Amino acid sequence: PDGHSDYVQNQNPAPVDEMTPVIGSITGRNIVCGSGTFLYYHGIDYVQREADIKTMYENPQERKNLLNKYKVNYIYLGDYERANYTIPDYDSLLKEYEIVYNKNNIVILKVS
Repeated sequence: PDGHSDYVQNQNPAPVDEMTPVIGSITGRNIVCGSGTFLYYHGIDYVQREADIKTMYENPQERKNLLNKYKVNYIYLGDYERANYTIPDYDSLLKEYEIVYNKNNIVILKVS
């Protein structure tokens, strides 16, 4: 609808690990953790990954280690992420990583 899924879907190399289920559900890309409800009913233990995503957004000191651990190439910042995570260094985050998409309150940052 607003192009962000098309942007991510057409990037190389594929697959790309994302930090949010939105991208995975509309592009088919790999993500760090999907919907808890879906994963729970399929018997997948997602608790650690869900905690790690929260840490990636909320703890700048641990972010790089976890981005490397999960081989994250893009950080997705949409309304959901801003509403559900406290991102203490939001402005610094935008300066640290290349902004590859910025439209309709969605920012995608390129990590690597």
